Amino acid sequence: MQVHVLNNSTVSGLAGRTADNLRGSGWQVGEVGNYSASALSATTVFYSNDAERQVAERVAANLGAQVAPRPVGLSGHSAGVVVVLTG
Repeated sequence: MQVHVLNNSTVSGLAGRTADNLRGSGWQVGEVGNYSASALSATTVFYSNDAERQVAERVAANLGAQVAPRPVGLSGHSAGVVVVLTG
């Protein structure tokens, strides 16, 4: 399952560095980019279904992030979990 990594902070290159770390931990990284639909208060790993939730929980544990269902603002992204980084 792919893990998409999006930067929602002002820290340049954060998504790329995090994607590299996830790849190094064996995760299959998909899209790497920015997320500007809304400002999040904490780094969050989003999921769409039960299978994705299990993956999201493992990725979140790796990153020290929280887990939540995928919001409408992320509905256009490919299948897989979406990490939105806040810095």
